Amino acid sequence: ALKRRVAASVAILFASKLLSTSVPFLFKHAIDALAMAPLGSTAAVAAAVPTAVLVGYGAARVAASFTSELKSAMFANVARKAVVNTAVKTFRHLHELPLSFHLSRNTGALSRAIDRGQRGIEFTLRALVFNVFPTALEVALVCAVLSAKCGAGFATLAGGTVAAYSVFTIATTQWRTRFRKRMNAAENAAGNKAIDSLINYETVKYFNNEEFETRQYQKHLDDYGAEYSKAQTSLGALNFGQSAIFSVAMTAAMLMAAEDIVAGSMTVGDLVMVNGLLFQLSVPLNFLGSVYREVRQGIIDMEVLFGLLATKIGIAEDASRGDTPLPPLRLGGADPALRVTG
Repeated sequence: ALKRRVAASVAILFASKLLSTSVPFLFKHAIDALAMAPLGSTAAVAAAVPTAVLVGYGAARVAASFTSELKSAMFANVARKAVVNTAVKTFRHLHELPLSFHLSRNTGALSRAIDRGQRGIEFTLRALVFNVFPTALEVALVCAVLSAKCGAGFATLAGGTVAAYSVFTIATTQWRTRFRKRMNAAENAAGNKAIDSLINYETVKYFNNEEFETRQYQKHLDDYGAEYSKAQTSLGALNFGQSAIFSVAMTAAMLMAAEDIVAGSMTVGDLVMVNGLLFQLSVPLNFLGSVYREVRQGIIDMEVLFGLLATKIGIAEDASRGDTPLPPLRLGGADPALRVTG
């Protein structure tokens, strides 16, 4: 049943991308049919063709949305099954480890490692299945369609735009990570200072340290505010750069299409189709930065979880200490009773 769900999810994924790629095509045919529709008494009859195409356009959009949501629903059980299996296996493995392992580890840290590892597995699977692989498939489909219908120049432009967008987003996201880390550290420090100071209220009052504690708390809040400002500024730079890359690409594509329309090798519908295909690519790529950041964190959490699974069972504690094991107790003779003397 699990394999059938995976196969069905992959099939629905392909169907969803094919439907979403066909939407700009239908829009193109509708516009071309309307542009060529004659005026006069035959206008009503001629309008039947573009009307039917427009109905198909709407149906394709609805079907693409439906298959996308259906794919998510079907894959939910698959991802959850993988997470549950790994969690149960880790839980069982921890019970099989020797006492020395548990005495040297923090139980709370183990619990957090298991929880974070579960979330990391689920998010990584979901990101790969619903973001990375579908986006790569859609880019390949769009480039193939543009190359076949409009020429290799359009396909090269689309591929180059996606590559530039991806490189810029990943590089900027890595640069922004330092601000997020420092911001989180300052927030944690401020929270710890507030809790620790209030818990030790009597000690603070006894040594008359209210102003010192307040200055320390304000310092952490100021550090948080400075890093938060940098994080927001860098986010604005990221959003602007992403928008600029796609805007330049779409403008270049429109100019190329306009030249071909004037030359007679393309129609107005082709221009709309090129615009729709490029705009469609920008939608999944908008989440590339957050997906990249979360997948990196998910992989780190998974490494911790799998490190627990890789811990060997049955550590020979006596051998590790270099002690000579005691011989087994043997009772013999005619009277094997134990006596306490003294």
